[in-house]
Amino acid sequence: MSDEYERSPAEASEYGGYSEKQVLFSVPRYELYKGEMGLATGILGVGSYLPPRRVRNAELPGVSPAMDEWIVSRVGIRERRICLEDQATSDLAYEAAVDALKQANVDPADIGLIILAASNHDMVMPTTACIVQSKLCAKNSMAMDIRAGCAGFITAAVTGAKFIEDGSARYVLAIGAEVHSKMMDWNDFKSSAFFSDGAGAVVLGRVPQGYGILASYLMAEGDLADALVVPAGGSRLPASHETVDQGLHNIQHDGKKIWRFATRVFPASVKEACKRAGVEVADLDFVVPHQANIRMIEKCMEDLGLPMTKTHVTVDKYGNSASGTIPITLREAVDMGKIGRDSLVALTAFGAGLTYGATVMRWY
Repeated sequence: MSDEYERSPAEASEYGGYSEKQVLFSVPRYELYKGEMGLATGILGVGSYLPPRRVRNAELPGVSPAMDEWIVSRVGIRERRICLEDQATSDLAYEAAVDALKQANVDPADIGLIILAASNHDMVMPTTACIVQSKLCAKNSMAMDIRAGCAGFITAAVTGAKFIEDGSARYVLAIGAEVHSKMMDWNDFKSSAFFSDGAGAVVLGRVPQGYGILASYLMAEGDLADALVVPAGGSRLPASHETVDQGLHNIQHDGKKIWRFATRVFPASVKEACKRAGVEVADLDFVVPHQANIRMIEKCMEDLGLPMTKTHVTVDKYGNSASGTIPITLREAVDMGKIGRDSLVALTAFGAGLTYGATVMRWY
């Protein structure tokens, strides 16, 4: 990069502490990275963060031994992770991002874009991604949030890959993080039993042709939006004493409607992504699904004609951390040696919106 973009510290102050070189990085960076456009885009490192607090079913308010047994048998969750009182979504996301960057051996300064998927952000503004950017000192990146419910991580990863493919960024940090515990009615076990806190992240970058993301499929069915909602806190129902008293800032969901939706789109999205990638479902070595319900995973794997040995389950010990579940589960599967070089892997998720999607990749 030409030295003509360099400025003195005094001159840089007018750019909010950034040098003119950093402010203008987008043009020369495009020139630098477009020469790599013949390569594919894949995952270079995956990280995760699980809050230290474990809450077993029996510790939930109003949960009897019989109810504990029902949760385990019908949902598969025995315990979940819950963040500390002073932890926010950005704190979990930051820890997962640091882990992913370490695994990828990538410096935060080399990240060109941070995309953070969450539902319960730190605040209305600024974006949680910008807070994470500051914590990472990733000053050469754009940072933005997306909201696609539990399908948020896949949406973030697929979106981030496009910036690498067109030469806009060399590395992208895609994060899925969630703090459900601060938007739940803890006296309603139908919510407290299902949802949890956690975060995961991946660093996306160039990999040799034939590896990385082969194809993806993202979709939404907005006519089912009322199946999973937090009604208040936005412009429709601003926060007030009434909305708080009525519990309208807590998660509300229709379990039966979500079950019907998920068991339809989980296998359908994997099949469509495989079709676009030019591979057969039977060729998949591994599937990493959103961790919402063990029975749901079992049914959908059966519908795909794949054995449970081709997937990994974490919902039993970590619960459902929404967009965090896939990278958390992916990290664990990689660490255990279930996914390795040349593995053909499908990621699939569904969530609030209602949204869903899948991506197929050859692991590098």
